[in-house]
Amino acid sequence: IGIGTITPASKLDVVGSVGATDGFSVDGQLIISADGSQLLPNTASVTTAFAHVNTSGGGIDALNSGDWDLLVYETQTYMPALMLGYNGTASISSYDTDEALSIFTNGTGTMNLGGGSGTIYVNSSDWDISTTGVMTGISGITNNAAITSTGGIVSLNASSNFATNINTGTSTGTVTIGNTLNAVTLAGILTLGNGLDTIAVSSSDWDISTTGVMTGISGITTNGAYTQSGTGVNLFTGQVNIGNSSNWIKLVGANLDLTLQSVNDLWLNGNNNVIAELDDNQATSANASFFIVRNGSNTNVFTVDESGNGVLNGTCASAGADCAVDLAERHYSLLPAKPGFIMSVDNSPAANQVGTVRAASHPNDPTVIGVVSTNPAITIFGSQVSINPGGTPQIDPYEPAIALSGRVPVVVTSKGGTIYKGDPISSSSIQGTGMKSVKAGTIVGKALESTENWNSANCPNVSSIADITWPADGGTNPNSRKNHDFC
Repeated sequence: IGIGTITPASKLDVVGSVGATDGFSVDGQLIISADGSQLLPNTASVTTAFAHVNTSGGGIDALNSGDWDLLVYETQTYMPALMLGYNGTASISSYDTDEALSIFTNGTGTMNLGGGSGTIYVNSSDWDISTTGVMTGISGITNNAAITSTGGIVSLNASSNFATNINTGTSTGTVTIGNTLNAVTLAGILTLGNGLDTIAVSSSDWDISTTGVMTGISGITTNGAYTQSGTGVNLFTGQVNIGNSSNWIKLVGANLDLTLQSVNDLWLNGNNNVIAELDDNQATSANASFFIVRNGSNTNVFTVDESGNGVLNGTCASAGADCAVDLAERHYSLLPAKPGFIMSVDNSPAANQVGTVRAASHPNDPTVIGVVSTNPAITIFGSQVSINPGGTPQIDPYEPAIALSGRVPVVVTSKGGTIYKGDPISSSSIQGTGMKSVKAGTIVGKALESTENWNSANCPNVSSIADITWPADGGTNPNSRKNHDFC
């Protein structure tokens, strides 16, 4: 008797009835059925011995063999659900999409799917793989595949070249990506890459935000920005260096505000050279210096208080302007006045403006008040005082600046005789032109050079308007002259 042998020459034939309606063998075919349907056809294509069990009615419920049971449930009108081959292979299938397949193992056993080179292929977009423990040995997850794990430690890859895209969700445990040198730990400090690696975000829609403190930020380029909402945002608590020693900090904008919150908030060039400091302590002192310029010895050289009063601890000079050394006051003139002209009071009916002057045109004119300044260093006009630090001429022919004191050029003629150094200058018959004064009267100043080698670029000396008279002694007694402060 051979059943399932390599060469099944012998058979077991049971002739007769083994059930209510069927025979066990009919024309060489194995029949196990309640209605007599053929379960195992004896055709030429069947070359491997196997057992094929199916029921379509209320047929066999169980086959018992020793210590194990083979349970067969009704499949109604569907194709066979279980096929067992003689070489240990098995096929489990069901054409009912509502059916579920459950495979159980014992508590210590292992279920192997596929061989050493086999794989599991899930051809469905609705399939998920989930685990409540540890999942290892995973590879080849591509095309939007996902792994969901609750609890435990998930090791995705131990290599240093692993990339992942985290869209949503949170982590309450520890997540490790890569090896110990390239790790991400979300349960405490977040470390991406080692000292040689960087994080590249290739998207214009990515934002980095924080509700706490962000430290160790470097290399933010190409319009990178840090945005923090709320109040009391402290970006840096220590020294901040921007650029190197050869670069400057440039703020560009129409609405840039700088708010000072305490004394000595802003220092410019603090390298022990010249220091410009904004000192915002007006609340503690009414005469506090708001803007201070100090030298290398920490001595104030220029200060401005909150009322705009300035104090200069030094000399104010005009660079490159030889003649910007006089004090002048602006007046009105109906006719244009030229620099260097001698001016007198305008008594004409049209001169209804107080302080109107005109060019002097009479010898020794007693109404002479001074000379039109070429480039005054300090100019007074009513209650306004202007300083000309750059030496740029401030000329208005209809509001001439008349020198009060200092050096100014004056237009002269030799009609009164040769002018030598120290000779007094008064008006002449030529409009606005001075000459050597030879009698007592009003003068505008004393010559600092002679007309023998006259150079109009040089400057004679001029006294103040209140002291420009020559004593009435005929000019013959030098010892009787008062000691005017003429330089």
